[in-house]
Amino acid sequence: MSGDRRYNDEEVRRIFALATSGDAPGAAPGATAEGLTLAELQDVGRQVGVEPALVARAALMLDASGEVLPR
Repeated sequence: MSGDRRYNDEEVRRIFALATSGDAPGAAPGATAEGLTLAELQDVGRQVGVEPALVARAALMLDASGEVLPR
């Protein structure tokens, strides 16, 4: 089993909100109950024109916030 961090639906929404506008809420693509890895998020972002680096930075911001979101 892979050790990649997986992001739940709420985290996906927040990552893409941060990646596309800095801090505004936004819609997220659908995700499985298990969540998405950063690589999967970056792939989704690529498909809609969001740079992978912005998605990675937003994911780091989310992780650094220390906020625990329900899974």
